[in-house]
Amino acid sequence: MRTETINVYKLDELSAEARETAIRSQQDFLAEMWDPEFTYDYYEEKLQEAGFENAKINYSGFYSQGDGASFTADINLKVYVQKLIERYKAVDLQKVNEERKQEVKFILHYLPRVIKLENEFNFRVVRFTTRYVHENTCCVESNHYHSHQRLDALREKLKSEIEFDRINFCREIYRDLKMDYEAQTDEAAAIASIEANEYEYTADGKIF
Repeated sequence: MRTETINVYKLDELSAEARETAIRSQQDFLAEMWDPEFTYDYYEEKLQEAGFENAKINYSGFYSQGDGASFTADINLKVYVQKLIERYKAVDLQKVNEERKQEVKFILHYLPRVIKLENEFNFRVVRFTTRYVHENTCCVESNHYHSHQRLDALREKLKSEIEFDRINFCREIYRDLKMDYEAQTDEAAAIASIEANEYEYTADGKIF
């Protein structure tokens, strides 16, 4: 029988190279354990409040071409239109050009009628490819049963507003996912995790 003595070290007792190895290993572990569900839950609730119901969020990230976030959803027109009316009512007409002023007046005049004509306006956010999941892999789809010049104009305006909000939400979701991931896996988080778990290491920075 042979007995060996192995020296074990706390993180701060390691050489600079071994310390870096230990921290990187812990960062890799934290990255594997990172869970986006908290951010998903937050935005699913936020999306519903904005009129995007039954949202299903997907992302890929965070440092490769094609990474991003997107979602599919049904549009609750009553909720969405009410939010849109509030947004347009907040526009200061004294500070916008004439074209914008007319647009605001058009929206505020006709949008309340949309709720009464709910069956004429059917929107949803759909995914048209599964290869990637960034913001440009989804779009707003609209179905309608009757065509009329003013109805069509209002439908197109609504579609563009929903698309505008969809893109902004996609970017917000991806930004917050990335921020949370980096906060949970950066060097400070790794060191805090190592210290909280009182890990010890061999001289080469491998966990004992």
